[in-house]
Amino acid sequence: MKRVILDFGRPESLLAGNRQLLSEAKLKDPTYEKLVQSGDIIDSKIVAPVFIGEGTKISDSVIGPNASIGDNVTLSKCILSDCVIGDGANLKKIISSESIIGDYSILEDLIKKSITIGDSSYITTTRS
Repeated sequence: MKRVILDFGRPESLLAGNRQLLSEAKLKDPTYEKLVQSGDIIDSKIVAPVFIGEGTKISDSVIGPNASIGDNVTLSKCILSDCVIGDGANLKKIISSESIIGDYSILEDLIKKSITIGDSSYITTTRS
């Protein structure tokens, strides 16, 4: 078996490495039935492969494929694919792909492809 070194130093390589790791992961609960039964996933669609961290709440959203969601994240009315979302992030009404969102960031009302948001950022759009 050939070993591959994954370089996560750039956004493109982080997302490519995330796709590779998710494709190789053997999920114990590929339909996320335990999270649905616990009420942590409500009225949402999960498209494998996806990793969802502990304490994460997802409602009215479509997540995946190739999305890694950290621990204690809240996603509401989001459509996310090919994304890495850090721990403690809070996203509401976000449509994005090929994006990296840092730990403890708050994003609201944003439609954007290929974004990279640092830790503890607050971004919202207001409509007049």
